[in-house]
Amino acid sequence: MKKIALVTAAVLGIGFSVSVAVSPTLANYVSSFFNKDLDKGVQDAVDMGYAKEAEASATDQGIIIKVADVMADPARIIVSFQLEDTNGKKWSQHILNHKENKIYVTDEDGNVVADRISYFLRNDDYGYYQLMLAEDTPKQLKLHLEVKKLETRVEEAANEFMDGNWNITVPIDMEKSMAASKTVPLSKTITTTPGLTIIAKSIAYTPSAARLTLETTWSEEAQKRIDGFAKQLNATEQDLKTLKAYELNYRIMDNAGNEIVSTSRRSTQEQSPLYESIRKVTENGIEKDVYDIVFIPSKQQGEMTFELDGITLQEPSQLAIPIEANALAKAPVVEEREGLRVTIKSMSMEQEPESEKMMPALRVQEEYKDYPLREWYLTDDQNRSYPLKSVPVPCKVTSDSTGDTLTVCERTLFAKGMDQLPKKAKLQLRLEAKSYETLDWQLALPLEK
Repeated sequence: MKKIALVTAAVLGIGFSVSVAVSPTLANYVSSFFNKDLDKGVQDAVDMGYAKEAEASATDQGIIIKVADVMADPARIIVSFQLEDTNGKKWSQHILNHKENKIYVTDEDGNVVADRISYFLRNDDYGYYQLMLAEDTPKQLKLHLEVKKLETRVEEAANEFMDGNWNITVPIDMEKSMAASKTVPLSKTITTTPGLTIIAKSIAYTPSAARLTLETTWSEEAQKRIDGFAKQLNATEQDLKTLKAYELNYRIMDNAGNEIVSTSRRSTQEQSPLYESIRKVTENGIEKDVYDIVFIPSKQQGEMTFELDGITLQEPSQLAIPIEANALAKAPVVEEREGLRVTIKSMSMEQEPESEKMMPALRVQEEYKDYPLREWYLTDDQNRSYPLKSVPVPCKVTSDSTGDTLTVCERTLFAKGMDQLPKKAKLQLRLEAKSYETLDWQLALPLEK
């Protein structure tokens, strides 16, 4: 969950902004949060009075954006909203699908404390956004919604946007939900095989959820390994970020051993909702990650347990599939390895939709059990590499013969910068996931004190 830089956008059109105070206390109204698609923790917090009508709106270009309700506690903020025109006709409940539009939370001095959406939901009546909060969040906050462009497409038509200016500010008083929350300090450390040190810092119990806070740092040896990978790849800035990123593989269990949440992609048990956020901090010149895990705790009596199964990194891939144009014209090329199957179905000159230029296009089917494949390249017989751009398509989730979850993606990959079909080439994967197991690291999560 990486931080998003906030950029001030130019004001387009004429609009106005609204500010309304919100205090999450008991209220007699029909909340938009009474929605079966929202998690149980939200429902519990609403029942206990930690949600409130916002009654805030902004109008421009004949379109009204309304912030309906806000639920706020020290773990997260969830806001519901509606769009309609001045005649009462509802619009699609989706407003942040343009880079100029944003939602974020600040303290009273304007310092950003949350700006990443960890959850989005929409139905016929409302849209919902969730932002996670850190353990040091102040009691007085302001939620900001800034919209410069609204999508005007209908169903499957091409994306078109209306310029305008819809600004809404909602002050939020966190004092009562903070008083109802408890934080229990933790102290346990592990250094994983690839050199990531993880320190358990605290577990917080709030009206809507629990938040487990971890802190991670890379060892000096691990940093040297990452730098070596970067040199090997002639890495871009984005490559370097990807090489430093990681995914924790873990389970949180109740006192009977039942999984409450699991990041295992092969888990078959019904899961509670899980939200994660990573914030980068620097202390004494050392870069660290604060890793927050928000989940709905078990109602079982007794403490819960966090069990770390391992971590997954992105490392330079050794996957390179030889292609001979004449042979491919007669039969697909198939490459298989554990948990992965790649089928190259064809290669021909086609027009790339965005640039409208003719270039080699490969029809490829990817089938994988665990992690999606990242950044394909096509290398010609002169050892020149061309990045492959995929036309966005939905992938299908199914099961293989053993019952494991299998994701199947049919892609058309365009070789940018290549102007003719190569007779011989290699389809190469730039980075791929590598998992490192961690054996028997368990962390007791004490109950509220």
